[in-house]
Amino acid sequence: MILLREWYVLQVRTGEEAAIRDYIKRKLPGINALAPQREMKERKDGKWKIRIRTLFKGYVFVNCNMAVEEYYMLNNITGVISILKGAASSPTPVPEEEMCFVLRLTKDDDLVGITDIVLVGDKVKVASGVLEGYEGQIIKVDKRHFRAKVKFSLMGQEKVIELGIKLVEKIG
Repeated sequence: MILLREWYVLQVRTGEEAAIRDYIKRKLPGINALAPQREMKERKDGKWKIRIRTLFKGYVFVNCNMAVEEYYMLNNITGVISILKGAASSPTPVPEEEMCFVLRLTKDDDLVGITDIVLVGDKVKVASGVLEGYEGQIIKVDKRHFRAKVKFSLMGQEKVIELGIKLVEKIG
């Protein structure tokens, strides 16, 4: 039986996403791990700084053939709570169209950069960055804190994430 490599989601202890991703990359060859992070502009002590924050708290994406051996290797990693399952009580792969959104955000690495936007009246137009083409999924722009809330679907559930933005221009 030939198993296809698909993307699955590990539920992990919050704050340990990067450590678990690094462990999988180091100790489990053949399994690709992704723990997306985002650049955010934050203010501390009156100064704006770029900080790196976890995008999906408590989750790590893995790309593998989910056979019994891989299931138990992943499930036995310290910090892994479970592998997300569907109605059949077996690990459920992330639907391709949903995973394409996550992969497009991260490009070739785990870091989601800051997106340049232009406000045209009440409409948001993405000038450049990872949200290019996803204007319809931006539900709120916080100009004061340089953030945009983006709506998308993951494993059949609606999720909202905050991404860093830079307001390039305001028209109208």
